[in-house]
Amino acid sequence: MSKILKCLIALIVVVATVGAVTCEASKRTVAVLPVENKSNVTIDYDISSIMTEQLTVSLHNSGTYTVVERSELGQILKEGGFQHSGAVDTNTAIELGQLAGAKYSLITTITMVKVTENPKYKYTPNIKIVKKAVDKYKGRVVLTFRLIDNETGKDIIVSSVDASETADDEQTALHDTCVEAAQKVLEEIQKHHPFTAKILEVQGDVLYIDQGLGAGIRVGEVFEIAREDRPIIKDDVIVAMTQITIGKAKVTEVNASYSICKVLSTTEAVKKNDILKRAK
Repeated sequence: MSKILKCLIALIVVVATVGAVTCEASKRTVAVLPVENKSNVTIDYDISSIMTEQLTVSLHNSGTYTVVERSELGQILKEGGFQHSGAVDTNTAIELGQLAGAKYSLITTITMVKVTENPKYKYTPNIKIVKKAVDKYKGRVVLTFRLIDNETGKDIIVSSVDASETADDEQTALHDTCVEAAQKVLEEIQKHHPFTAKILEVQGDVLYIDQGLGAGIRVGEVFEIAREDRPIIKDDVIVAMTQITIGKAKVTEVNASYSICKVLSTTEAVKKNDILKRAK
């Protein structure tokens, strides 16, 4: 085979690979629409913008999704004459998502915002050292969200989350609560995009799996350990395998092409080629 032909084949392979990756990435592109605050609570804190930012950061950092840049989305809003208030209906969300080249649009509405004195602080003995160990304020944010498929116009997820965090001042309590709420939204969305990984190696209660950074998993995430059980046969052909859950494992380290997990519980010994998957 000539050198020119070899180079041509290599180029074709690279182009095909990049195209496949790009195509796959586009399937997980999300347009995070400005969050609307319907809580009717007046606070000296732009919670709508903070919540929008935290949702964007959470989805981006997951590694599973590509998020449309806020500046790009803002430009589309401006050029299209759309409102910036956060009040976005389904048709507008779909149109914005399509203009941004996103597979999905995320509409989020805050329904409750509250900052109160942390009950634990209130009933903590009035001793300096003890008081310093307990946060004074507790924030709470309740929100609803919808993930829309911009191609079909259908809701993929319609759900709500309730988050709360504590801090020494009111704004930090609210900020940390927004971070927690965004993480809960991500977890709900991820349930609808199944993740599986194969166990490559078992060393005691330590598992090495074949998925890394690109799969969007993170340290601290807990997965089910499953094992293929029996075949499902159609027209004398095996079309699938049933699975049984045998335990749970927690991610302790994430690398480029593999991750390490620690077994939390099992009903039987974990083996090479068993599977890790997200619980639904």
